[in-house]
Amino acid sequence: MPPTTLTRLWQRLLQWLLAITTPAAGITHEDTRRRIRLILAIDLVLVLANGLAVLILLAVLNEAPRTMLLYILPSLLAMVMGIAGYGLARTRRYVTGMQITLAGLLLNSYGAVLVTPGPEAFNYTIVIGAIPLVSSLFLSVRRTAVISAVVVAGLALVLHFHDALTRQMFENYMPLDGFARFISLLTVSGVSGVVLIAMRLRDLLEQDRLRAQEKALAEEMRAEAYKSADQVKTVFFASLSHELRTPLNAVINFTRLVTDGHAG
Repeated sequence: MPPTTLTRLWQRLLQWLLAITTPAAGITHEDTRRRIRLILAIDLVLVLANGLAVLILLAVLNEAPRTMLLYILPSLLAMVMGIAGYGLARTRRYVTGMQITLAGLLLNSYGAVLVTPGPEAFNYTIVIGAIPLVSSLFLSVRRTAVISAVVVAGLALVLHFHDALTRQMFENYMPLDGFARFISLLTVSGVSGVVLIAMRLRDLLEQDRLRAQEKALAEEMRAEAYKSADQVKTVFFASLSHELRTPLNAVINFTRLVTDGHAG
């Protein structure tokens, strides 16, 4: 049965997606290539989502230019940083590309918190809390710890200036109470702490696994060395026995002849 037009389009779309998420040819490690594919996919989703958000905001909002800029600027920055992260992720500098992507996502989330009045701003802390989790998939414990500290400190700063900014943007604004601020910081800090603890445990388990593999390999090599030495010893004594037995037989036989009085 020949493929339909829809099937062909789907196949071409899959081929195109595979092509635009293909790492650099010089990267051969399979696990690294899988991670880079995921980074590239995240970059593309970030760029498309923020581009769509900018278009929707331009079409829907009817605000003053300053307010429009405050709404659109975080998405524009995130889109630009997503493009930069995508370009770097296609090369060997994929770690830098991932960091730029996370920075863009973080700035976008901070901007959304700043321009969202009232308790609804709390919803964006879920996205902010997910940034350390995404970082743990690609970056080291040290880098993730730095990113987590920046995330929590930046959120505290954003929540501090939230009411002052929304008061200027909205006439009937609803301020964030102290409990909402506390819960937001606690949520993000808790997620970051759990992520770092899980990463540390993962690294410890990986180190134990590597040590066990090294120990097993060393024992295997030691057993092979003992076996090889035993084989060399066996061959040596067999050869020595043969080399000694031939002249000794002549000596023994000659001695018997002398003892029996047959020698002249």
